[in-house]
Amino acid sequence: MDYGNYTSSEGTDIQFAAKVKDLGIQISNDLSFAVHITSVTAKGKQMAGWILRVFTNRSPPHMKICLKQLILPRIEYCCVLWSPNAQALINKLESVQRFFTKKINFGREGNQPDYWERLELLKIYSVERRRERYTILYTWKVIHNLYPNPGLSANILFPGAHVGHPAQGIDLHGLNERTGITVIHHQQTTQSTAIKSRSVLNKCCDLYNTLPASLRRPIEQGAEPKLLEFKMQLDRWLATIPDQPTIPGRIRAAPSNSILVQKDYTL
Repeated sequence: MDYGNYTSSEGTDIQFAAKVKDLGIQISNDLSFAVHITSVTAKGKQMAGWILRVFTNRSPPHMKICLKQLILPRIEYCCVLWSPNAQALINKLESVQRFFTKKINFGREGNQPDYWERLELLKIYSVERRRERYTILYTWKVIHNLYPNPGLSANILFPGAHVGHPAQGIDLHGLNERTGITVIHHQQTTQSTAIKSRSVLNKCCDLYNTLPASLRRPIEQGAEPKLLEFKMQLDRWLATIPDQPTIPGRIRAAPSNSILVQKDYTL
């Protein structure tokens, strides 16, 4: 297949590659991160195996520290960018935490808790829920100018009530004080549906707009954004959303474990 002749700024030919790696992230020529996800999953399981070989302590506090400090960073680096939509890839990433937590000694005789129960006992999120939480926090930081705007527009009715920075691309038009800030991602209509669905900006908008109005209200003009306060409010809301990753033998009411659908099944 002829992909055309492209040259660099130095005039040399740019060679076609099935995948490229930049800043530790691998992306395929079809804009898929499947290769990267397979790689980080393997690294997560490798670290889990190392921990289980080196340490004999299987108590919940010890294993929870190892999970958060040594395993999760390996499977979550820059996950806002490459977070998957395909259920098979979501399950693959989830299998790392699911496998490791299965080795925890909860002091029970007989039947051990399944993965859903382990998440509750350990008071931790599923890996999928953690990625979606990160995406929401990233979007909040963009809206409040703590991060550069990658191309989101804030839908605002009263610009004076919002701390906006036009130079960073936040378009102030149409805020509703009652329903809060809504973010949108302007896309080219010529883009394929598959590419749009994998867009990080699409995910940012969908997840952020899912939040209740109380979490999307703009801050007062001139006020400092309070990230810690927003995190606490977000976690209180997430505590009401079922966290039920796909596992054998368990059936959830929602079609997936994403916040986008689980919000309709509030606890």
